[in-house]
Amino acid sequence: MRETGKDYKVLIVDDSPVSRKLVELPLSQKQYKLYFAKTGQEATNLFEEHRPDLVILDWVMPDLSGEELCRRIRSSSRDAYSYIIVLTGSTDKDCLVEALDAGADDHLTKAVPSRRALGESGCRYQDHRTPSQLRTKTRLMEKLALTDALTGLPNRHAIQTWAEGQLSGAARPRVFLLGRRW
Repeated sequence: MRETGKDYKVLIVDDSPVSRKLVELPLSQKQYKLYFAKTGQEATNLFEEHRPDLVILDWVMPDLSGEELCRRIRSSSRDAYSYIIVLTGSTDKDCLVEALDAGADDHLTKAVPSRRALGESGCRYQDHRTPSQLRTKTRLMEKLALTDALTGLPNRHAIQTWAEGQLSGAARPRVFLLGRRW
């Protein structure tokens, strides 16, 4: 099942209004839900609030480096995976290695953020949506396996698993604290 464009959230992080606009133009035609940040801290707050599917960020910003922002995004990601594209004016290979080490998925030079380049990155992003979809479907399958389809109540397997956990917890040795049994 393919989602519509409005389902995709994109966070664009760049301190330059011109660079933000150059990234926004090709993406706005796809009707993505776009969020904009001028600083790393603003980007961190927007990321926590909206959990975008795609983050396009400048490598050099006034308050946080692109490397630090990538690491923050990766450390705060819970169940969902956000695809990160780093934009930089540098063509240095070391910059690419640093970006990938920090958790970026792709790297584009600012001279090339054309529709084609963003489109190619978007295709790679689509490939990364699969693990997220698998996790969601796995949770659904687990729920279906543990509940009765008619009533929605826990089924025999769920009750048996719960009871085994309760019995193993009850079998633990009792601890005495201050002469009281806990």
